Amino acid sequence: MNNNNHRILVCTVGAWSDSVGSNTMSELFRDYPKDKLACLYIRSNRSDSESCNRYFHIFEGRVMKSIFHRNVATGEEFRLGDVQNQDNDLVEEKARYDKYRRKLRWPYLFAREFVWLFGQWKSKELDEFLDDFNPEVLVCPIESYIHFNRINEYIINRKKPRVIGFLWDDNFTYKQQPHSLSYKIHRWWLRHGVRRLVAKCESVVALSPKMKEEADAAFGINSVLLTKPIFDQPPFTEYTPNEPIKMLYTGNLYVGRDETLANIVDAIKKVNKDGQKIILDVYTSTIIKKELEDRIKVDGCCIVHEPISQSEVLRLQKETDVLLFLESLKQVGGDARLSFSTKITDYFCAGKCIWAVGSNHLSAIDYLEKQDAAVCSLTKEDVLPTLVRMISDKSMVSEYAKKGWLCGHDKHDANTIISKLNKIINR
Repeated sequence: MNNNNHRILVCTVGAWSDSVGSNTMSELFRDYPKDKLACLYIRSNRSDSESCNRYFHIFEGRVMKSIFHRNVATGEEFRLGDVQNQDNDLVEEKARYDKYRRKLRWPYLFAREFVWLFGQWKSKELDEFLDDFNPEVLVCPIESYIHFNRINEYIINRKKPRVIGFLWDDNFTYKQQPHSLSYKIHRWWLRHGVRRLVAKCESVVALSPKMKEEADAAFGINSVLLTKPIFDQPPFTEYTPNEPIKMLYTGNLYVGRDETLANIVDAIKKVNKDGQKIILDVYTSTIIKKELEDRIKVDGCCIVHEPISQSEVLRLQKETDVLLFLESLKQVGGDARLSFSTKITDYFCAGKCIWAVGSNHLSAIDYLEKQDAAVCSLTKEDVLPTLVRMISDKSMVSEYAKKGWLCGHDKHDANTIISKLNKIINR
């Protein structure tokens, strides 16, 4: 990047990490001069990404404590390479997040927003960090978290930077389910802040064509379409599927993905009835619901493992035949309705057949289907016939491996994506 005159502050909810796959921002800025780049984030864990070496962390647990103890330092700066102790606040915060993430109850969501509304996150430490770094450009996801959007507004009002907003999810429509009173109140509150933040943006980035279309119509803008870039994509290598066919899924099983997985395992059981033809390995940190556990954990069909590092994921992808991409099969809304999973570009880079199972009401499935970059099963009834085709015609697996690789090469090349980002930054 040739933007040496710009000091850029990137704000994200989660910590930047090179050890996990959710690293779109750190990948977009990995070649940016480190002395001109800083990152602010608000969730548990320490950032370890070498894309940046100056970080500011606001601790949610300390924000909660500051409601009753106003002298609590809610944020602190650290630099990559600093010796860091495992702070008790980080441990408690991660445990709390993991517990309620699985439930996502409305009382918890509202309680969190009120914690941030009354807590002392506008701290002396935050102001000192902002004044010292003095960002000229703010890059910020426009999130489904009301408090995170308010933090970005605070930075904008204090430092007056040029603003580039990233729309990750559907946080600006009412196309969600269910339409409970709690949902409507939260959505009204969220949309109010989202619209205010979008109005302050010089440029807005959308991560999927479906998101761009709806965001442009909703806000009267011309957003820029960007995705996670693919750096150094290896040449495509032809391969013959194994006997039995090896399938792999790595990631969480929230928002209906667990039910989709259960439907897939049900189908694998049927095709394996007369001998093992397919074996599926799943690596996830999600606790599988009891009512689905017996359907998913089936010997000889599906093996569920503990989560592994990103480097191990990449190693396993090289050894597999089919990479599963899961979404809900139900025709429902949800914040992920317009999102574009970072897993997709990782799969393109791997050069293996992608099997996308989920409703094309969701942007990611819609994209893969329209690009013909994956074998797509859009309904529960499509799953078994797709498996039968894979077994009877293994050339289909090889064919779609090449199609996915070409989509990544032609539409997600890092040089093209970084060039588009440069143009936004240098306006």
